[in-house]
Amino acid sequence: EFVEGAADAVFFVDKSGNIRFFNKQAETCFGYKRAEVVGKPIEILLPERIRQAHVSYRTCYLENPKKLQLMSKRLDIFARRKDGSEFAVTVSLNPIHTPQGEFVVAVVRDLSAQEQLTVLLMREQAAHAEAEAATRFRDDMVAIVAHDLKNPLVTILLSTNFLLKRCADPVQKKNLDITKHSAERMSTLIGDLLDAHKIEAGRLSLAGRRAYEAGHLLKEAVE
Repeated sequence: EFVEGAADAVFFVDKSGNIRFFNKQAETCFGYKRAEVVGKPIEILLPERIRQAHVSYRTCYLENPKKLQLMSKRLDIFARRKDGSEFAVTVSLNPIHTPQGEFVVAVVRDLSAQEQLTVLLMREQAAHAEAEAATRFRDDMVAIVAHDLKNPLVTILLSTNFLLKRCADPVQKKNLDITKHSAERMSTLIGDLLDAHKIEAGRLSLAGRRAYEAGHLLKEAVE
């Protein structure tokens, strides 16, 4: 009863290599009904490409009881369902002695779910690595903006202020005011971009920030 209700597929194989017991989980795992496999060679549960080699393998051990102990280990192989599909399994083999003779007990665990989990973990790791690469690229771009754009704007503003103090022509002065105002707006936009980056990184402090009136902002937008 314990073997029948086991969570893993369990079957007994006799010295001739024929299946003598096949529990319910084995039926679920392989897709065969018990009556379809009992009395059949164990190779019915293996891919065709390895059946012949497996016959030689198990015959060698089953004919020599002293070597049965070598089979008490875990094997990772491929098995074959009734519908012909293959799947990875881990098999534990153990010899037992009964009044009816010697048998090998095979405990088979389907690794399909484990393989799917491994694939999902690999995809998650790849997505995480991609996200980290995107973050590094963004940080590099922010650094470029901060250095290669903001610094020239500072030079433009200083030069514009210098010219405004010495300019007497009203038309030229108006053009310089427009240039200064545009440079200031660009500097503000760059500052906002840097602030957005700090907000995302959790490093933005509002201490010392100046409050703006809505009317003033609308006026700037219209201009």
